[in-house]
Amino acid sequence: MVEIALAGIMGPMIRTTCLFLLLCTAGAPSLARATEEELQFRMSANLSVPITDSLDASLSISQRYRKSSDQFLVRVTLDKQLSDRVSIGGGLARSKSGGFAEVRPHQQIRLQFGAISFRTRLEQRFFEAHPRTEIRLRQRVQARLPVDDRTHALAGAEVVYVVQSRFPGLDGRISGARASIELRRQLSEQLSARIGYRLSHSWRNAMPDQRTHSPTISLGMRF
Repeated sequence: MVEIALAGIMGPMIRTTCLFLLLCTAGAPSLARATEEELQFRMSANLSVPITDSLDASLSISQRYRKSSDQFLVRVTLDKQLSDRVSIGGGLARSKSGGFAEVRPHQQIRLQFGAISFRTRLEQRFFEAHPRTEIRLRQRVQARLPVDDRTHALAGAEVVYVVQSRFPGLDGRISGARASIELRRQLSEQLSARIGYRLSHSWRNAMPDQRTHSPTISLGMRF
């Protein structure tokens, strides 16, 4: 049953990701708009605990330093491994930035094919300052390649599609694209560290687009 469902899901996920990469490499017309550049910095810590042989719980805490206002985010996620290739999950995040809070439930499915993985995530964003819920669809593709016995390189790309905006009249649009590269080093059996770089581009209505350069550093612990 899992393999039958996989066959039906895999095609749309791969097509969506390939379309995003094609737009980036070909140069979408909107990329020619006025763009503001910004340097940010991200720090995060992740804790993962197996509940059963196929169910994991994780806690992620991140701090994002940026020009406008810093952002602090806490996310809890449950992931269920259905087969060697398929996992599903869901969770809840809460963030605070500039004195405003956001609550963000999410549901996701992940497909793994050797070194390549695809993730589709649906998010519902609830804002204190906006009565309308924003719904986003995020599609990511990631490659994981070994450098040595304890080090891996990861490269990924993601497109963000707004199904329903917090602002009326702005539904059904691509709001952002992201590309990242990381080095992950296993420090011990339980502890790992990552350093990386993320490039993000946001398309903003009636404002210049924003392109963000973000060095990242992360620690991970798994029991």
